[in-house]
Amino acid sequence: MCSTQRAMSSVRSDFMEEMLDGSLRLMDICSVSRDLMVETQEHVRDLQSCVRRKKVAGGGDQLDVAVSGYVKFRKNMRKETKKLLVSLKSIDGRSNAMRRVASVGVSVLKSFLELLSGRQSNIKSKLASVLKKKCNIEDATNELERLDSAVRGESCTRDDIQEKLEEVEMSIGGFEKNLEGLFRRLIRTRASLLNIISH
Repeated sequence: MCSTQRAMSSVRSDFMEEMLDGSLRLMDICSVSRDLMVETQEHVRDLQSCVRRKKVAGGGDQLDVAVSGYVKFRKNMRKETKKLLVSLKSIDGRSNAMRRVASVGVSVLKSFLELLSGRQSNIKSKLASVLKKKCNIEDATNELERLDSAVRGESCTRDDIQEKLEEVEMSIGGFEKNLEGLFRRLIRTRASLLNIISH
């Protein structure tokens, strides 16, 4: 009987450790995702401001600087999101219990990171499907990809770029609420796990 209790206690301890480790890793990924979202919003707003200024009073140099800064940021962000997607995959590939517990968090984070990295996401933004595309950009798969194509290409007008910037801003705004809620739930889950372990 004593050896059975020890074995059960060991299994429970391993399970709880896995849950704690997984929740901490999800919180880290969520935190980095939120930081990337804030940086993306800053770059989008900077581009919007420069596009508006250029419309009003020839601020071409500022727009060129903002576009090159945005392109450099997107290149670095793609590398970061690929690393985060690999980390998410390792969390999702763990035990069946961890997969069930973390499935919603992993899905939300994966969708957001795929949006940022430019990979095809299974969950498409409802807002983006409602908005009309003015530029003919065939290979773009999401709002950020369409914006990337617009700022790199010369076939789009400032109005087209402005429209793409607004699409990105709306899309990120939707994810912002989801990431905030997910982060709060992860904190509550972790606190509950710690309470269970301490009692």
